[in-house]
Amino acid sequence: MNGSNDANTVFVRGLPTDVVRVELEELFSGIGPVKKCSVIRGTASGDSNKVGLGFGFVRFTTPSDARIAAKEMNGIVTERGGRKWKLMVEVADESKKGGDKGRKRTREEKKKEDSDDDVEKGGEEEEIRSLKKTNRVIIRNLSFYAKESHVRSTLGSFGEIVEFTLPTVSGDSVGAKRKQQHRGFCFATFKTQA
Repeated sequence: MNGSNDANTVFVRGLPTDVVRVELEELFSGIGPVKKCSVIRGTASGDSNKVGLGFGFVRFTTPSDARIAAKEMNGIVTERGGRKWKLMVEVADESKKGGDKGRKRTREEKKKEDSDDDVEKGGEEEEIRSLKKTNRVIIRNLSFYAKESHVRSTLGSFGEIVEFTLPTVSGDSVGAKRKQQHRGFCFATFKTQA
């Protein structure tokens, strides 16, 4: 995982050993658009077949979706084959911070962080999250010459936009002379349903 994508990625532990990438993607796609999913596999002792090692990664298109996934999906219990599995989900970027790597946060620390986040955001993130479930669209096959202002003004004719994301290619791969190039798609969350 490179540093620029860690804020968009969640680390998931407690997965069943037979889970596949598609199931992991389906589980997390309700939070927001999933860019990539991976289930980490390895060989059991003396066995040549690869099995899931019980953890994986889910990369979202935005850091806010990753934070929401960590908040909502952490601690959920799923049932598979008559056995219950409790998932532990955290943002990959946060799992690396500080010198306490591997130290579990206490319940009081988690509550304090959650309450601090709620005070800072003032419920705005909660509102946008609920809108994303019903009012978020992806627009694909955008012209690479289209500017963000063009796309916003065109989409604005369909309603008020509360969140807009136009993913870009990193500057290193595009070249020094050209400005940052978008990837040819965008996400828009509208205030009301059409």
